[in-house]
Amino acid sequence: MERYVEKILICSLIGFGLLFYAGNSLAASENNSQISSEKSSRILAALIKAQQNLTLDEIKKPTLDKLLIISTSLEDTPDNSSKLIGYEDNVDLFAVIKDRQGNYYLGCDDSLPNKIKVDNIIYSTESETLKRWNEERWGKPAIKWYKIMPKLQPSHPDSNYKWYSNVFTTKGPDEGKFSGWDIIEYTESSIAQEGWRMRLEKKAGTARFRAEINYNGQLLSSPGKKDLSEPSNIAAEDYDRGIKPSVHCISRLSNHENELIRYIEALRGVPWLWGADYRDRGERDDPTNHQAELPNPIGIECADLIVSALRAMGNKDLQYTAAKDLGEGIYNLPIDERIFKFATNELFKDWTPQAIAYQDGYYYISGKGKIQIFDSHFRLKKVIKKPSSHYLDIAISQDNQIYVINNSKAREIEILDQEGNLKGHFRPKVECVSRVGDQSYTWEKEIRARGIDLDEETRDIYLLASGSLYIFDEEENLKKEVKLEGLYENFVPLGPLTLENGQVYIPVYGNQILIYNLAGKIINKIRLECTVLAMDIQDEKYYLIPYYLRATLPLCIEIRDIEGALLTNSYERFVDEEGKDVVIHIGTGEGEIRIGDLILSKEEKEKNFSHTLVLYEDSNKNGLLDYSDKLICAGHKGVMVNSVKEKLEERCFILRRLDESIIKID
Repeated sequence: MERYVEKILICSLIGFGLLFYAGNSLAASENNSQISSEKSSRILAALIKAQQNLTLDEIKKPTLDKLLIISTSLEDTPDNSSKLIGYEDNVDLFAVIKDRQGNYYLGCDDSLPNKIKVDNIIYSTESETLKRWNEERWGKPAIKWYKIMPKLQPSHPDSNYKWYSNVFTTKGPDEGKFSGWDIIEYTESSIAQEGWRMRLEKKAGTARFRAEINYNGQLLSSPGKKDLSEPSNIAAEDYDRGIKPSVHCISRLSNHENELIRYIEALRGVPWLWGADYRDRGERDDPTNHQAELPNPIGIECADLIVSALRAMGNKDLQYTAAKDLGEGIYNLPIDERIFKFATNELFKDWTPQAIAYQDGYYYISGKGKIQIFDSHFRLKKVIKKPSSHYLDIAISQDNQIYVINNSKAREIEILDQEGNLKGHFRPKVECVSRVGDQSYTWEKEIRARGIDLDEETRDIYLLASGSLYIFDEEENLKKEVKLEGLYENFVPLGPLTLENGQVYIPVYGNQILIYNLAGKIINKIRLECTVLAMDIQDEKYYLIPYYLRATLPLCIEIRDIEGALLTNSYERFVDEEGKDVVIHIGTGEGEIRIGDLILSKEEKEKNFSHTLVLYEDSNKNGLLDYSDKLICAGHKGVMVNSVKEKLEERCFILRRLDESIIKID
């Protein structure tokens, strides 16, 4: 409305000016005044120029020709190149319009960059090669944003192999040989943000972006426009042996503690592509055209994951290679010369354990006829035999004396030394008072305890019997009886008792562990997927002997975190090629595997190592490689993090470290 009022006012002034000019001209002729005539001419020229400027302003309304995306962190000049960025980097995308006269436009206010770079040429508002969009005169364009991601597997695979592949996938002489460029399919999703600028979320991985403008009925897109008639679902001009670099791509590192893994995780979202290769297969001396190369990766294999990350870190001399070559020592050195494999370790093959205590790195397991002692690697160190005894629960004192509940009629508490010699015993009793009429009678009742634990500070003995907790001092005197909320009313205990940090833990039927305070109130519950036959707690870890209703594992020792999540167990183990048990340490010492080191695996009957993995996490922080630790690798779902058990079970593997003499890596 304001524009039209402005036009009317200017036109009125021009009309008034023309009348004024005519009057002055007449006066000039009558008075023969040259001065007045010249003044009138100047006024007329100014008014005509104002009319022309108004007309030109309308003519200059941009005719859109091209839309492109530029990006930057807040400190740099934005440009149209794809980027590899750090996890914490703040990155903005900007929509830039180019008109048919070659002018570039970015936004309508000075909060946006005043300088950009397109194909390495600088455009700026200072040189007037970059302009602001005049919303007041030209209207506001509608700018929308889209995220473009690959489908992780093709919609219609050519064979029984369900994933992308550039090679023949059927077994035979041609398996693994180049068969042609597979088409990667893409899909796009709309982003809630609109307008000239979009701030990216801090999420590790690779994503591509498209901007779209709707202005005066004209719809214009940056490269990467969706086209469902094309096999890739991307416009043909933006796809050639993979989506082209013309589609704006941002790869963000993760915040992992290890530098190599940070770069590996920048490849999240890139699909598995068996036989990923150089996009120009005749130029194998130019790794920048490989399909896995950052910051425009198309697809990855497991070895590509390592080389792509290393090249992005600055190791530009490295060539892409295969897992077989990595297994033979290219770019890496052995941590240990041996070949390892997963095995199983059945601790309780002919015996049923009933109680467990963990003390100073040793597991004490009691049951019928004996006590077995294992070290922290689940190797049997000692057996204490007592054929006539059946021990229901066990606890270890600070001076390594063994307290057990003997499953006799009286449920006597026995105190043994490390050799199994009886050092003492007692029958816990409580004083009871009965009234008959006006008379009171005092008598002692023996407690048939089922669970036992010790207070390390006070040396008090805690016993679980019926629905109560009984606390005795060292001299066998009862100090306190605590009624436990809900026990035998809503919950039936399984027997074991554990004291830790002033809290009492009791497993009950229904796959739960009840946590009580010392006043006998339930303060928490932990639900598990197993029944707890025996339990102890140390350093905020559960040491359990579980029973699974649909048992696929024999009885074993499990270690879980304080929330109940499984960390490891005694059943899985590693052996070397001679079948000997081995312990693989995680650390920084010589011969120890570190986070970020390589693990190369193969099927037992295979000749060559065929899969490359990287140690990602010591999940239970125990400094040992075990089945619950995490590995990162390229798999059928792209960059994947899996447990050691998932990736190494039934496979042989070797441990390798990247050769620091030829590779830049922290």
